[in-house]
Amino acid sequence: MKSVAEIAEDLEVSKQTIYYWIKKLSPNIKKHIYKDGRTKVIDNLGVDMIREQVKGKTEIERPFNQSYQYPIESPADRELKERLKDLKKQNELLERQLRQKDKQIDRLNDNLDKAQENIKTLTGRVEKEQQGLLVKIKNYFTGQN
Repeated sequence: MKSVAEIAEDLEVSKQTIYYWIKKLSPNIKKHIYKDGRTKVIDNLGVDMIREQVKGKTEIERPFNQSYQYPIESPADRELKERLKDLKKQNELLERQLRQKDKQIDRLNDNLDKAQENIKTLTGRVEKEQQGLLVKIKNYFTGQN
């Protein structure tokens, strides 16, 4: 259990900020606020609810408080979600481009394979022609026509 002043000090915010979130989290937080003389004290679950708002978190475990309503998104949360959405779109675009490049590489590899096969065929023909010419030249010089 902590007082409003202690919570404000722990979270490094003003007491007014704590009262603001108490008001915003009403009626859910009311179950976690008690009076200790003239001082309001808040139990650990209530402190967690306030901390969550102050620090901009949107979800923490609530095993014993099923009626807790999660806070409205903070501007930082919205900005992060928007950035994440943009990054996902960019990732999808890059994946599509990568698939296109993979297809291009496959086509180029096929063309390279065909070109190498043509080179082998032509090399074989050239070697055959050379052998035939060598035989003709040998026969010519040895007088065997």
